[in-house]
Amino acid sequence: MTSRGIFDDTIKDIHAAVQFLTREGFRNIFILGYSLGASMVVHWAAHREHRDVKGLILEGPPYSGSDSTRKHFTKWGSMPTYEEVYEKAQAVLGDDPYNSTNDETFVVYQATGPSRESIHSEIFTYKTWWFMKGPEAHNAKVYKHIGKINLPILMIRGENDELVEGWEPEALARILREAGNTSVRVRQISDAGHDCMENPDEMLKEIVNMMSACSRD
Repeated sequence: MTSRGIFDDTIKDIHAAVQFLTREGFRNIFILGYSLGASMVVHWAAHREHRDVKGLILEGPPYSGSDSTRKHFTKWGSMPTYEEVYEKAQAVLGDDPYNSTNDETFVVYQATGPSRESIHSEIFTYKTWWFMKGPEAHNAKVYKHIGKINLPILMIRGENDELVEGWEPEALARILREAGNTSVRVRQISDAGHDCMENPDEMLKEIVNMMSACSRD
């Protein structure tokens, strides 16, 4: 994330990282984004480009940050609810959320699971939530931007992922193909959850295969 933690600003960080690598002499660059990071990579690639970036790996990419968050909050009976967070964020941030000097930290219990334990809780500031999870988080709505990308893309998802459903990467791949991108792969990693670390060998095999194929092209 950036120093202010704003989703929209991460495009600058990714671009700066790519420029640093090229200055260091790297010419076959692949960018991997995990979960929310996958959304950030899509945002960058849809609005910036660099000749030395050869492909993207999106691990656990959500179809839409705001829609996924609302669904999870509703499913698990989050405290506060999605609507309550949105209402409070409006009150705290005012008419210009990006430039607002007001902000507060808050915790959402039962955000991703049935208990109030930390594993199922999430912590935000209202400003960070607004730009990556809220209804106005347009740049985090992956489906709206991914069709602009022409780079080869590998999307991987653990078959037991409880946060990203199986249809989500498939729907994103369909958007890409309909937009003319023919170098799109979707791979389900067996016996794996959201971060695929239950089966790292299979995950790494898919990544290496994709990178090798793109490097030969």
